[in-house]
Amino acid sequence: MVHSMQTMIDKAALQGAVIEIDTPDKYPINASCPCGERFAVEITIPDLD
Repeated sequence: MVHSMQTMIDKAALQGAVIEIDTPDKYPINASCPCGERFAVEITIPDLD
């Protein structure tokens, strides 16, 4: 699926289209420890524009 999307984006770019994809600033990950404790981690996503 990712390959198909990249192909469409590449074809659109060749025709001069501008495509913007909004991404979150932080990505939350919920996890649990083998001891039973649950916690959440947020990963900051850098702005690559």
